Amino acid sequence: MNILYASNSDFASRQANAIQVMNMSRAFARQGHPVVLSGFGPALASDGGLTLQLLRWPWQRLRLRMLLWHTRRQVVRHRPDLVFTRHALLARQARSLGVPVALELHSLPRPDSTASGVLRSLLNDPGIRRVVTISRGLADDLKAQYAVEAARVVVAHDGAEAGPKPRAAGAQAGALRAGYFGHLYPGKGMEMIAALAPAVPETRFEVYGGTEDDIARWRSQTAGLPNLTLHGHIPHAEVAARQAECDILLAPYAQQVSHSGGGDISRWMSPLKLFEYMAAGRPVVTSDMAVLREILTHGETAILCPPDDVGAWAAGLRRLAGDAPLRERLGAAGRDLLEREYTWDRRAERVLEGLGPDRSAATACRDSAP
Repeated sequence: MNILYASNSDFASRQANAIQVMNMSRAFARQGHPVVLSGFGPALASDGGLTLQLLRWPWQRLRLRMLLWHTRRQVVRHRPDLVFTRHALLARQARSLGVPVALELHSLPRPDSTASGVLRSLLNDPGIRRVVTISRGLADDLKAQYAVEAARVVVAHDGAEAGPKPRAAGAQAGALRAGYFGHLYPGKGMEMIAALAPAVPETRFEVYGGTEDDIARWRSQTAGLPNLTLHGHIPHAEVAARQAECDILLAPYAQQVSHSGGGDISRWMSPLKLFEYMAAGRPVVTSDMAVLREILTHGETAILCPPDDVGAWAAGLRRLAGDAPLRERLGAAGRDLLEREYTWDRRAERVLEGLGPDRSAATACRDSAP
């Protein structure tokens, strides 16, 4: 199929959504589908078999208007068989031109919001051929709140590039290194790490990521902890190498988890970092939450600890510190699981399975750009 991935991502940003959208677009292209990726970025270019159509638009107040115009222009220009998008208003724009849509959801709007009304209208349109959710929890809530038939919904957790097999961690001399990679929004895990550092002084905590403001705030709050280092943001291309330097990888989510758009996503999330951790071949310690048990199994592919129990987390770290074979076994099992189920290519296959081109859709597009 000819696919237009209509996104609202800024590909010059640090946001996880830009990483996810770019990787999915590349995976669609590797499956043999010609892909045009639209969004924001520094230039028009090609990347990984994609045609990139990127806007550079600095005025935030006109962002949505420009996105809608840009999406319409790309639909008319490229006449895709399918528009794939994570944005409900871009989906509605594509449907106004008669093009079939696959809509990916990472959260649900408040039931009383305008956005909820837009989503409900879209879901009543048979031209929304597929709805992709990133967790079973999100799929269950979607079906309950919007009465979407199960046949149209596909659960596809996020993923990661498998890459070359990671080297073994090797014998550890000195303190074990526990790494955290990601944003420092409330609930993402920095609160637990700050509590663990004094509780497990024999472990070195290496924290990568965060905005400048968040990094400054946490450096101030943890200044007296010699075994905790906040390295700040690093380019995504360097993440795998830094993860390989760690012995254990941490994802200590709280009961409520914030994201860049605000709100609690703890019931629905499918964190990119977990899959990147699995690709690294290092043992993962993360929170024992229903949405994460969709992916990981305690004692088999990860160590799962109660979200807010510092003592349990400290015990989990000490257990791993004293059991090198367990570290190796968990890291290998996580890597194997990723390769079987959670690569970007496997995800691309899953979300497009059974969808074929509707050749009548192209005739619904206008003959010239507006």
